[in-house]
Amino acid sequence: MSQEQIQVPKGWELESLENLIELIMGQAPPGDSYNYDNAGTTFVKVGEFGEIFPGKKVWTTKPLKLAKVGDVLLCVVGATTGKINLGIDCAIGRSVSSLRPNTSKLLQKYLYYFLSTQIKKIRSSQQGSAQGIITKTDIFKMKIPLPPLPIQKKI
Repeated sequence: MSQEQIQVPKGWELESLENLIELIMGQAPPGDSYNYDNAGTTFVKVGEFGEIFPGKKVWTTKPLKLAKVGDVLLCVVGATTGKINLGIDCAIGRSVSSLRPNTSKLLQKYLYYFLSTQIKKIRSSQQGSAQGIITKTDIFKMKIPLPPLPIQKKI
């Protein structure tokens, strides 16, 4: 996944996400732990992604990988590659990654809005493959213009 040259205003840094986030790659819980009865932890797969937040349709009593409020969820496999949502407390499936910003440097909503401007580029880099995929390396190499926190809040 390549990024075009990003223009950075004076006083901002151009930083790799690797230095700004903790990355949690999803993993599917055992199939026998799924339920629709609100038992356990909300389980988010790509099908639960909404406009801004994922829906709560499926739960698991054996969560393996967890996202939190404050994270940004990213679809990393398939037709929905590049789709993003704001994080909730939930388990995440193998087609979802959770980007947890280091809040001393990067705010969740700034990351979310930046990624939303990159979806078209992310998807176009997947053309020609049978099933698009964004790897851990792709995410870590992504560069983000990083203004000071007060400016991130305003944005």
